[in-house]
Amino acid sequence: MDKKNIYLLLGPEEGEKKTYIKNYVAKISKEFGEKPEILRFYSFESKMINIVATLQNKSLFSHHTIILLYETEIIKSGDELKILLDYLEKPSEEATLFLLSDTIQMISKKIVSKVPAANKKIFWELSETKKRSWIHDFFRQRDMSIEQPALEFLLEMVENNTHDLKTSCNKLALFFGPQGIIKEEDLEKYIYHSREENVFTLFERIAIRDFSSSIEILHKILVSGESDAIHLISGLRWQMRKLLSLKRFINQNYHINEVYQKLKIWGKKNQHIFSQAHNEYTQEEVVFILVLLSDFNVEFRSSKADIHTVLLQLLVYCIVKKGGKRKKGKDILFF
Repeated sequence: MDKKNIYLLLGPEEGEKKTYIKNYVAKISKEFGEKPEILRFYSFESKMINIVATLQNKSLFSHHTIILLYETEIIKSGDELKILLDYLEKPSEEATLFLLSDTIQMISKKIVSKVPAANKKIFWELSETKKRSWIHDFFRQRDMSIEQPALEFLLEMVENNTHDLKTSCNKLALFFGPQGIIKEEDLEKYIYHSREENVFTLFERIAIRDFSSSIEILHKILVSGESDAIHLISGLRWQMRKLLSLKRFINQNYHINEVYQKLKIWGKKNQHIFSQAHNEYTQEEVVFILVLLSDFNVEFRSSKADIHTVLLQLLVYCIVKKGGKRKKGKDILFF
């Protein structure tokens, strides 16, 4: 059986991964004279038997179906794995399955062995040098420029892949316009005072242990659809790790300004937020919070999306009100 319609796309570089899929969609559209039907499923909330049934049943709307299956690393054993492996052995000729994951090593070897070598792709993150060049080129093509401190600040604020970089840079291009020169203070003001709420404005309220405002911002983020539970967890973990590093440096008697430089915490507003968080949380609490975030990350990846809002509210409560502390031996949902 020809397995050309099975792909395994791994790695954290979402921008290039999306481009690869986009090019495949264009090729299929040209081949059949119409766009294929594209469906998205997530391993932590979709039954494999339903996904396979969709792959095997001819679409009513198109000659070809493309299914994007995210979080493939979750499929490790049991019936879900067996059903998928059976399908990979005899895939449909009228559908294409993309198995996607931002990890590389965590995919079941049984799944990897079923995918043709030519259809296995790893999309690595851009190096720091290439990311800087990418941003400079992006703004140069729009007759704009960005100063170096602003560029460093932008890299710290945005997820480490070209998809998120492009989204953020497009918004900045619209905001500053042609001939614009993006400076650090302007970028800081834009990020923290734009109407959009994000994981950074959420952290700003968490930093001062303002529970009601944190929940309000969390609600706005979820309603906007700009981010999901997994990305919020990732952003909060990144900032809490930085806060822990800040505390450790200060405990070693480094001057606060030197710490900001070491950790690349740019801009007075951003520095003020981390200073407040340093005053509000003990080092022990930050460690507890990082463990808590890791536990919740596992919970989000293995639970249905319809309970994620409640779990996120519980997470914010446990961070702000409890400092990440739990009673010994208690399950994640029982504090």
